[in-house]
Amino acid sequence: MKQRPIVSQQDLSEKMQFGISQRATIEKPKACAIATTLAEAELLLALPNLDAPILSLAPDATVRLQEAGHKVVELEDVTAAFTHGRNVLRAKKYLDDVDRKLRALGWHTSEVEGVRILLFNLVPPLLLLQKALTACEENDLTIAIEGDVLTGQSQKDVFLKFSALLSRSFDAFLPSTEYGRFHARLCKLANHLILKLLGKRPTIFQLDRATPFTKRVCNTLADSDPGAAIVSVRPPGKTTFASLRRTLKSLLAARAIGSRRTEIRLFRAYSGPSEPHLTTIGLTSLVDDDMLVDQAIREAIARYLPHICKDSQAGCELARQAQPSCLVLDHLIQPSVIRAAIDMTSSGARSIMINHGSDTAQTGRLANLGAQLWARHGRVNMPGLDTLICKGPLTASLSPEVIDNSPVIGAISIGQRYTVAQKQNDEFLVVMAGNYRELHGHVPYVTETPGEYLRGLLEFARAAAQVNNLRLLIKLKPKKAGLPFEWLQETLRADEFSGSVEIDTTTPFAELFERMDLLVGNNSATLQEALDNGIPLFLNTWRRRYCHFPAQTALPTSDQRAPVYAVRHADVLVPMLTAIRDRHQERLTAEETKGLSWQPDDIERTNEFLARALDPARR
Repeated sequence: MKQRPIVSQQDLSEKMQFGISQRATIEKPKACAIATTLAEAELLLALPNLDAPILSLAPDATVRLQEAGHKVVELEDVTAAFTHGRNVLRAKKYLDDVDRKLRALGWHTSEVEGVRILLFNLVPPLLLLQKALTACEENDLTIAIEGDVLTGQSQKDVFLKFSALLSRSFDAFLPSTEYGRFHARLCKLANHLILKLLGKRPTIFQLDRATPFTKRVCNTLADSDPGAAIVSVRPPGKTTFASLRRTLKSLLAARAIGSRRTEIRLFRAYSGPSEPHLTTIGLTSLVDDDMLVDQAIREAIARYLPHICKDSQAGCELARQAQPSCLVLDHLIQPSVIRAAIDMTSSGARSIMINHGSDTAQTGRLANLGAQLWARHGRVNMPGLDTLICKGPLTASLSPEVIDNSPVIGAISIGQRYTVAQKQNDEFLVVMAGNYRELHGHVPYVTETPGEYLRGLLEFARAAAQVNNLRLLIKLKPKKAGLPFEWLQETLRADEFSGSVEIDTTTPFAELFERMDLLVGNNSATLQEALDNGIPLFLNTWRRRYCHFPAQTALPTSDQRAPVYAVRHADVLVPMLTAIRDRHQERLTAEETKGLSWQPDDIERTNEFLARALDPARR
C-alpha cells in the first residue's frame, strides 16, 4: 500500500495549510460546567446559583445559555487548526496500534475491523473533548448527561462518562434488535429454503441495506442475465413473526424467474451459543502514551466485544450457506457484513464496492491523512476487492492509499444531468449546502464542528451581502441538532445582510441545480454533483484548512477561471465572490472539469464492464 510521509507532531506547525496560527488556546475564565447539547444546557439552567462560565460544545446550547445571561466558553475558542492536525495524527496512531495488537492476539479480520469502526467513531470526538476540558476546572465540575445532573466531577470522571456515551454511536452499526437462538435458527432455515428455490441461478448479493447506487449496479449486472436474482441480506426482523413474513415474501419472489427486481431477503443471524467464543481478550495497554484514552478505548471494546463477535459469527454462518456469483457493497461497517464479504470472496465470489461518500485524494499531508482515515473506515476498505466504483476521479486516486490491493476502478454518476433554466434576471445565485459533524461524528481536519460551520457561514454571508446582484441561499435542515436555527434566521434579517441572504428549507435541490451559479460547501457529495453539472464550487471553512477538491486561490480572470475556488483569508471573500460573479456567467465546460468529474465515456466503460461481469468466460 502506498504511504505518504507522515508529519510528526513536532513538525506539525510548519506543515499547516494556509498558515493558520498554531496557538491552541485563548485565555478565558475556567468553566465550572459542561453542556454538549441544547438539552443539557436546559438542565444546567434549572440549577440554582450556577453563575461561573459554562463550556459549550454546541452553538444552539451556546445561544440558549447566553440568552439566559450566562458566560460561555465555546469549543471553537479553546481549539485551533493545530488541534485538528494533532488529533488526526493521534487518531491514526491509536487505531493502528489497536489494530496491530488485536491481530497479534489472533482476532479475525472482521472483529478487528469492527473494533476499528467503533474506535473511528469514538476516538476523534474523545480527543476533541480532551482538549476542550483544558478550559475547565480540574475538579468539582457539573455535567448534564442522559437526563441527570452530576456535580463534583473531576476531569477524568467527565472524560470517561462522556466516552461511554459517545461509544453508543456504534449501536447504529449493529442489529437494531436482540434475537434469540430459536429466532436465529428459523432465519437459518429460511435462508436454506430460499437458496434451494433459487437453485443455480446467478445471484447478486447486497450484504446490507440497498442504496440507490447498489440498486443501480445490481440492475446493470442483472440485465446481462434474465435469470439472475438480486438478494438483499439483513439482520433478523424485530420479531419472529416479522422474519417469517419476510421469508414468505422471499419464497414467492424466489420461485418467479425474471423477478430480480423484487426483493429477495436473506438473513444474517448467529444461531450458536448466546456467549461468543471470544470471551477473554487479555487487553492490557493498547495506547501507550495516554493512559486516560487507553482506559476509554479498553472499556468501549470490552462493552461491545460480545456484540461484535456475535455479529461476526452471523456473517460466517451466512457465508457457509450461500455462495453468490457477485457481491455489491456500499457501506462496509457491520462486522457480519465484513465477515461474510471476506469469506464469500475467498470462495470465489466477485466483489464490487461503490464508494460510500465522495472521498478525495489530497495534496496536503495532513489533509490526505484525514481523508485516508475517513475512507478507511467503511467507505473504501474491502480486503481482496475486485472492483471499486467511484463517484469521482479523485476517489480513484485515494483508494490505493487506503486498501492493500489495486481493484479495477469504475465510474458512477451521483445524480442526473439537469437542464439549465433560463435566467429571469441578472441575479447571480449562490447556494450554500451545509455540512458539519456533531461531536459524535467528528473527523479531524476534514469535517467542521457545528460552531466552526456557523462561524464560517456568517463570515461568508457578510461578504456575500456586499456583492451587487448576488443572492445567497443557505440550505439547512431546521431540525438538525447543534445549530440555533431560529437565532440564525433572525440574525440574517439584520440590515448588514441587505435582504440578499436567506435560509431555504423547502426548495428541492433538483430545482436549485437548474438555477444556481455557484455552490458553496466543504466536503459533501453534493459538491461532486455540482461539478458533474458544470457548476463551479467555492470551498468555505472557517479555519480554511481543508479543500475537498484542488482549489484556485487567485481571482478568476477572463483568460483563467477554475472549477473550484477557496481563499486563505476572510478579507479576500468579497473580491473573490465579485470576480466569480463576473467570470462565471456561463457554466463550466467538460474540459474545465476534466480530472474532477467523470466523463460520459468513463460511465459507459463501467456499464460495459458490469454487463459482462456475471459471465466467467468474459471476465
